[in-house]
Amino acid sequence: MREIKFRAWDKKENDWYNPQHKISLMPNGDIYNGEYDEVQNDRLIVVFFTGLRDKNGVEVFEGDRVQTGYKIRNKTSGEIREDYHVDVVTFGYREGADYESDSFYGWLFGVYPLNTPTGYKNPYWDCLEEKFEVVGNIYEGLLK
Repeated sequence: MREIKFRAWDKKENDWYNPQHKISLMPNGDIYNGEYDEVQNDRLIVVFFTGLRDKNGVEVFEGDRVQTGYKIRNKTSGEIREDYHVDVVTFGYREGADYESDSFYGWLFGVYPLNTPTGYKNPYWDCLEEKFEVVGNIYEGLLK
């Protein structure tokens, strides 16, 4: 079972909301916090944990910028290729292109379903490096 977690970006403080204060999410979407007994929808942005961790064990949250990709070597020629890119994690719906089964509703990495790499398998190329790493978020920018 996936662990349910969230964190909140405090737009007023321009920082992550102090976790020692309680946050309440109401069924209608209103956000309350422990400091004020009033709705904080204009101040706090709540982002949810995807249930995934990157290669360093860092939890992946909605709004995180994740770098993913491969470094591979051709088994015959020795040619090395790298294919890395950074995109933002969101939750939403992806319309299928040609097949109804291509449609997807859930955690997205850009326009693709978000998942951790399961191993690059190709009879002509060896995988030298597989990357799945949180490198920042849309609130603080890049961390590295």
